[in-house]
Amino acid sequence: MTDFPRDRYCPEAFVSAFESSAAITNADPPYYSFAIGDEIIEVHFPERFMEDLTPKDLSMARSALQNVRAMDNLVQETCERDFNRSEYDVSQFLFRIAYFEIRGGGTALCYWGTAVNTEWEATFAPTSTGVWRPIGNWC
Repeated sequence: MTDFPRDRYCPEAFVSAFESSAAITNADPPYYSFAIGDEIIEVHFPERFMEDLTPKDLSMARSALQNVRAMDNLVQETCERDFNRSEYDVSQFLFRIAYFEIRGGGTALCYWGTAVNTEWEATFAPTSTGVWRPIGNWC
Protein backbone atom coordinates (compact mmCIF):
# COMPACT_ATOMS: atom_id res chain seq x y z
CA MET A 1 0.00 0.00 0.00
CA THR A 2 1.26 3.43 -0.89
CA ASP A 3 1.42 6.43 1.39
CA PHE A 4 -0.03 8.43 -1.51
CA PRO A 5 -3.19 6.57 -2.60
CA ARG A 6 -5.00 7.58 -5.75
CA ASP A 7 -8.75 7.58 -6.31
CA ARG A 8 -9.44 8.14 -2.62
CA TYR A 9 -12.38 10.49 -3.18
CA CYS A 10 -15.64 9.60 -4.95
CA PRO A 11 -16.96 12.51 -7.04
CA GLU A 12 -20.51 11.17 -6.99
CA ALA A 13 -20.52 11.17 -3.18
CA PHE A 14 -19.26 14.77 -3.10
CA VAL A 15 -21.87 16.00 -5.59
CA SER A 16 -24.69 14.09 -3.90
CA ALA A 17 -23.76 15.43 -0.46
CA PHE A 18 -23.44 18.98 -1.82
CA GLU A 19 -26.79 18.84 -3.60
CA SER A 20 -28.47 17.33 -0.52
CA SER A 21 -27.27 20.08 1.78
CA ALA A 22 -28.33 23.69 2.08
CA ALA A 23 -26.05 26.69 2.13
CA ILE A 24 -25.26 28.06 5.55
CA THR A 25 -26.52 31.55 4.87
CA ASN A 26 -26.20 33.08 8.31
CA ALA A 27 -22.44 33.13 7.72
CA ASP A 28 -20.82 35.80 5.63
CA PRO A 29 -19.87 34.69 3.09
CA PRO A 30 -22.24 31.70 2.87
CA TYR A 31 -20.83 28.19 2.57
CA TYR A 32 -21.82 24.53 2.43
CA SER A 33 -20.79 21.86 4.92
CA PHE A 34 -21.41 18.13 4.49
CA ALA A 35 -20.07 14.76 5.60
CA ILE A 36 -18.09 12.45 3.37
CA GLY A 37 -17.57 9.33 5.43
CA ASP A 38 -16.18 10.49 8.75
CA GLU A 39 -14.83 13.75 7.33
CA ILE A 40 -16.57 17.11 7.15
CA ILE A 41 -15.97 18.91 3.86
CA GLU A 42 -16.85 22.55 3.28
CA VAL A 43 -17.32 24.58 0.12
CA HIS A 44 -16.59 28.28 0.62
CA PHE A 45 -17.38 31.23 -1.62
CA PRO A 46 -15.04 33.98 -0.34
CA GLU A 47 -15.91 36.38 -3.17
CA ARG A 48 -19.55 36.49 -2.03
CA PHE A 49 -19.01 38.63 1.05
CA MET A 50 -22.38 40.26 1.80
CA GLU A 51 -23.77 38.83 -1.45
CA ASP A 52 -26.04 35.94 -2.35
CA LEU A 53 -24.70 32.89 -4.12
CA THR A 54 -25.38 32.86 -7.86
CA PRO A 55 -26.28 29.95 -10.14
CA LYS A 56 -22.78 30.33 -11.64
CA ASP A 57 -21.23 29.89 -8.16
CA LEU A 58 -23.20 26.70 -7.60
CA SER A 59 -22.38 25.40 -11.08
CA MET A 60 -18.66 26.05 -10.54
CA ALA A 61 -18.80 24.27 -7.17
CA ARG A 62 -20.63 21.29 -8.66
CA SER A 63 -18.08 21.04 -11.49
CA ALA A 64 -15.17 21.17 -9.04
CA LEU A 65 -16.73 18.45 -6.91
CA GLN A 66 -17.35 16.31 -10.01
CA ASN A 67 -13.61 16.51 -10.70
CA VAL A 68 -12.32 16.00 -7.15
CA ARG A 69 -10.80 12.60 -7.95
CA ALA A 70 -8.64 13.84 -10.84
CA MET A 71 -7.56 16.97 -8.97
CA ASP A 72 -6.70 15.08 -5.79
CA ASN A 73 -4.82 12.42 -7.77
CA LEU A 74 -2.59 15.17 -9.17
CA VAL A 75 -2.02 16.50 -5.65
CA GLN A 76 -1.12 12.99 -4.43
CA GLU A 77 1.25 12.55 -7.37
CA THR A 78 2.91 15.88 -6.56
CA CYS A 79 3.25 15.01 -2.86
CA GLU A 80 4.79 11.64 -3.72
CA ARG A 81 7.24 13.22 -6.17
CA ASP A 82 8.25 15.87 -3.65
CA PHE A 83 8.69 13.25 -0.92
CA ASN A 84 10.92 11.14 -3.19
CA ARG A 85 13.15 14.18 -3.82
CA SER A 86 13.28 15.14 -0.17
CA GLU A 87 15.15 14.12 2.95
CA TYR A 88 12.08 14.70 5.14
CA ASP A 89 9.91 12.05 6.74
CA VAL A 90 6.84 10.96 4.76
CA SER A 91 4.59 12.49 7.44
CA GLN A 92 5.52 15.92 6.05
CA PHE A 93 3.73 15.06 2.79
CA LEU A 94 0.46 13.47 3.94
CA PHE A 95 -2.66 15.60 3.47
CA ARG A 96 -6.44 15.39 3.18
CA ILE A 97 -8.94 17.82 1.74
CA ALA A 98 -10.29 20.22 4.34
CA TYR A 99 -12.41 22.48 2.14
CA PHE A 100 -12.90 23.98 -1.30
CA GLU A 101 -12.84 27.69 -2.10
CA ILE A 102 -14.72 28.68 -5.24
CA ARG A 103 -13.07 31.87 -6.47
CA GLY A 104 -11.81 33.69 -9.52
CA GLY A 105 -13.28 31.29 -12.06
CA GLY A 106 -11.72 28.26 -10.41
CA THR A 107 -11.24 26.48 -7.14
CA ALA A 108 -8.67 26.00 -4.45
CA LEU A 109 -8.57 22.60 -2.80
CA CYS A 110 -7.41 23.43 0.70
CA TYR A 111 -5.53 20.63 2.42
CA TRP A 112 -4.67 19.90 6.05
CA GLY A 113 -1.71 17.82 7.11
CA THR A 114 -2.72 14.46 8.59
CA ALA A 115 0.41 14.14 10.73
CA VAL A 116 1.80 17.67 10.89
CA ASN A 117 0.10 20.98 11.64
CA THR A 118 0.03 22.59 8.23
CA GLU A 119 -2.43 23.84 5.65
CA TRP A 120 -1.93 24.64 1.98
CA GLU A 121 -3.94 24.87 -1.21
CA ALA A 122 -3.82 23.51 -4.73
CA THR A 123 -5.52 25.75 -7.27
CA PHE A 124 -7.32 24.64 -10.41
CA ALA A 125 -9.34 26.23 -13.19
CA PRO A 126 -11.58 24.60 -15.78
CA THR A 127 -10.65 24.69 -19.45
CA SER A 128 -13.22 25.40 -22.16
CA THR A 129 -13.76 21.62 -22.42
CA GLY A 130 -14.51 21.30 -18.70
CA VAL A 131 -11.23 19.62 -17.76
CA TRP A 132 -9.76 21.10 -14.59
CA ARG A 133 -6.07 22.06 -14.85
CA PRO A 134 -3.67 23.15 -12.12
CA ILE A 135 -2.77 26.81 -11.93
CA GLY A 136 0.05 28.40 -10.00
CA ASN A 137 3.37 26.87 -9.07
CA TRP A 138 2.32 24.27 -6.49
CA CYS A 139 2.69 21.28 -8.81
